[in-house]
Amino acid sequence: MQKLRSGGKWDMAEIEKVVLPFLQPRKARKLTRELSRELSRELSRESIQESEEFEESDAQADALEEFDRNLEKSPQDPLQDKYLELLLCPPKYLSTKIGNNKWMTEAPQDDIEVNVDKAMSQFFHMYSLISQDALTYLLPPKEGLQDQVYIVNAGAVLPHLKKTVVLSNFRAKGRPGEEDELSKFMDIMRYEQYACPYYFEGEAELKFIRDNIYIGGYGIRTELKALQWIEETFDARIIKIKETDPKRYHLDCCVFPISKNKILLATDIVDDSTLEEIEDIVEIIPVNKQDSQFAITNNLRVGSVIYTMTDIMELKKDDENYLPEKQKNENLEKICRDLGLELIFINLSEFKKSGAALSCCVLHLTYITYTA
Repeated sequence: MQKLRSGGKWDMAEIEKVVLPFLQPRKARKLTRELSRELSRELSRESIQESEEFEESDAQADALEEFDRNLEKSPQDPLQDKYLELLLCPPKYLSTKIGNNKWMTEAPQDDIEVNVDKAMSQFFHMYSLISQDALTYLLPPKEGLQDQVYIVNAGAVLPHLKKTVVLSNFRAKGRPGEEDELSKFMDIMRYEQYACPYYFEGEAELKFIRDNIYIGGYGIRTELKALQWIEETFDARIIKIKETDPKRYHLDCCVFPISKNKILLATDIVDDSTLEEIEDIVEIIPVNKQDSQFAITNNLRVGSVIYTMTDIMELKKDDENYLPEKQKNENLEKICRDLGLELIFINLSEFKKSGAALSCCVLHLTYITYTA
């Protein structure tokens, strides 16, 4: 076990490679929880010690106790589905050969070449954790669809209606065809399917809040007409946000509904009138532009657990991305701690090469609108 610690700290990359594959899923999850807490504490201590102001307070200790008490709680709206059902797709054919977003086109191809074996290992580690508390299906990957693992873009289930899904109409090159593979699965699951007649890129652009209320993004990948069509066709209310930042080209880069009454929102992307409209329906937990570009909103909630991506264990301290990644992790940890939620970090460094994060890999088949 000595090689698993470096300088008195846990080596997360080494643990993922050496220990986790040999544990039973629940034991792996328990160890990951403990290590994620340790990682969070180490990050916090480093940042505070650098400013020579570190003193662990009673309030921090009390927050951690509250954190533990909430692990077994999963408050939910009784009108929603009893079980959370999710769909994932293994990254068997993951590639970055077709650069279809700003993150990919700005990076040298050698820097973003995908190690598929490593991507598969990271994917199934994520799957083993999520599937402990959610019914998690796997969609068979199809050769030639390099981004199919990012299943969140293939369609959007409308939870205010019974088993209804809107299939995507991709604008991005290299992605058409993913919606056809999703359609085959939805046939088996007996979902009523509708093909969007306008450019639309799925759940990543349509975030469910509660009842028939959604927040929708448009302007880069999705057309405004698509959101208007969904409103009119399915009796939905969609608060619309125009996207303009090419590095935040889907709404999940800026919005994360953490419960039926609270959302994380990158407030720099909305004008005052839209902000007021959102504030009428939910409490906003504001996040800054840098944190949103480093995927602070690209999360998944399962019960009282928030799953998020980080690759900080693979970054050197002199890497230009180290401090922004560290700050994002600390800010998200504070948000979760204040809400009594557990935060689990998962290394998805191979997926970051596509400009993707954790929520990109998960499509909701059902929803639970958590009340707290």
